[in-house]
Amino acid sequence: MLLGALIKGYKSYEKSIFVPISKSENEKYSVYIGNNGVGKSAILEALDTFFNGRQWNLTRGATKDEVYIAPVFLIEKDKFRERLSNSNYYEPNELDKNRQVILPFIEHISNYFWNVEQNFNSLVHKWPHILSFFDLRESLRNKYAQDRYLLLILGIQYTNKNVYFSAFNEDINGYLAQKYPSSVPKELLNISESSREVVSDYYSYVYLPVEQSVEEILKVEAKQMQTLMNKDVLEEIGSALTSRFEINSKERSFITFLNDHLNEFMKGINESIHQIDNKYNYGADLFIKKNLTVSDIREKILEAYFMKKSLKYDRKEISQLSSGEQRRALIDIAYAFLSNDGVRDRNIILAIDEPEVSLSISNCYSQFARLEELANKYNNQILITTHWYGSLPTINKGYLHHIQEEQQQVEIRQFNFFNYLEERKKFPDDVDLKSMFDLASSILSYIKVNTSYWIICEGSDDKIYLETILGNENPYKILPVGGIGNVVKLFNLLSSPISSDKKDFTGLKQNGSKILCLIDTDDLKLNFMPSDKDSAIQLRRLQVLSDQSRIDVVDPARPGDYNKTVMEDCLDPACYYLAIKKVITEKGTQDLVDLFEDFDFNNEMVVSNLRSYNSIIIPKKIEVFNRKKEIEDFLKQHDIKFLVSKAYSEICVPSPRVSHKLEEVLTDFFK
Repeated sequence: MLLGALIKGYKSYEKSIFVPISKSENEKYSVYIGNNGVGKSAILEALDTFFNGRQWNLTRGATKDEVYIAPVFLIEKDKFRERLSNSNYYEPNELDKNRQVILPFIEHISNYFWNVEQNFNSLVHKWPHILSFFDLRESLRNKYAQDRYLLLILGIQYTNKNVYFSAFNEDINGYLAQKYPSSVPKELLNISESSREVVSDYYSYVYLPVEQSVEEILKVEAKQMQTLMNKDVLEEIGSALTSRFEINSKERSFITFLNDHLNEFMKGINESIHQIDNKYNYGADLFIKKNLTVSDIREKILEAYFMKKSLKYDRKEISQLSSGEQRRALIDIAYAFLSNDGVRDRNIILAIDEPEVSLSISNCYSQFARLEELANKYNNQILITTHWYGSLPTINKGYLHHIQEEQQQVEIRQFNFFNYLEERKKFPDDVDLKSMFDLASSILSYIKVNTSYWIICEGSDDKIYLETILGNENPYKILPVGGIGNVVKLFNLLSSPISSDKKDFTGLKQNGSKILCLIDTDDLKLNFMPSDKDSAIQLRRLQVLSDQSRIDVVDPARPGDYNKTVMEDCLDPACYYLAIKKVITEKGTQDLVDLFEDFDFNNEMVVSNLRSYNSIIIPKKIEVFNRKKEIEDFLKQHDIKFLVSKAYSEICVPSPRVSHKLEEVLTDFFK
């Protein structure tokens, strides 16, 4: 897992900087935004230089012997050990070296970075990039045990082939010399370099830059394509040539058969010309190999077979498609290979520069949703740069990085998508506004050409509940946007073009698309534009009726009294009770667990209301009645709400599926 990188002298980064990527092995989606020229692409290019040997792109005027790229890694030890001990990747002598030399050496480096003190150098207080690393390390210490995870900085320099540890270089070399007192410096350098190569080889970094031809990337023989496929084309050809099969009751490989056949053919030719003069002879020069080898043939097969096979779409060459269709094909193909659950040789890091380039606005949302899925569903690390902000309110997990230049210094601010509602208060003003506008434009463009039903809800936990309630085969696109304010804002942006353009309204009515913007009922005053009752886009509040007999979705513009209602009030009572019990037992304090045990499930409840007097939990004794709020407050926490929603979805999955009252209401709405 890449957590960040220390960079100096590469393109925009004249001075040393710490580039944040992630703070957790479970948050693998990273988005970089900012104006042109601030250094978004430079990050992806620098990592490509480190992993794949891309040509260095130095800052103009940079002192060459100070230029470096040093990624920060967090690696689970057991998985790393397994890889180093796998005979499918290494020869026997390499396996012994890995076990006896490389792994212990890497563990020493990791121990150093886990434990090095900030005062290792008196100049640290002047190095913001190193202080940023220490901040990251402190956050990791709360989540990851040193005996289970490797924390590493392993870099390269422009003018020096030896492994480089950034500002820690001199200190860590002294530390390693103490650990290996009998080794000469050259031996330590060799082991250090082998360690860097092994760690780098643990990953496959696939970079898809804007300027590279999509047609070139999508060729089977292209390096990026082979990595996505988890195949080495030349190895496949070699395997075919050396595979053994039976010919005339003898087991031979194809390369042996071919050599034997050609040798017999040449023998016949020489016998024929010897009838004239046996001094004539077709043969190899002295010291030149007589037979064909696999390496002789596989390049020719690559050229003659694979290079003649190009990717086509609807019988059209990729080069004949529009630039937008080519870009879509690129993401489609990447998704096809990285979304399968097969075992891969290496951990994938997919970096894409501006995925939205040339895409029609109607395709932006769906393509970005796929990229997020590759990270958060299929466990690939994804890094993207973008000027299209429409996906930002919809991302459930990962990090947003805003890059800007201030007083000739590049500053990178990191925001966690998990706390998007809270984090967006700190966003630059243009990010929040542009993200909602881009998203609204993309949705409108999409529904004009694709008949679809959308439910726009407040948060990711609401999305999980709705997916559980509506079942796996539901026809709805469920989109969380980070809070009631964003739902209303998006409703206004979506409704404004429709209400002012009769042509848009008629088109949506004809194709049957419909959007429900669904919010809780609470005390917040809403600023929204009332919509026509026949509009394809509607804003509705969740509402549990006062007698708690049924659930409805009501127009917030309708006059009358409302009962405070959140999504958690609209679930199956028994499933919700089991879900909160599970989370309280696993995540609550012992005092809270004991308190919850003093309440019984109210099996007379029709809805899952927890807060009111008529609640799904009833006290076993009067003394705990006034302490129910402690349970409510615990369950209001953002991360706990998410865990309860996940537990609820797991409890409700077994067949037959639980029948939900809200499902009937939503189905009726979309009729």
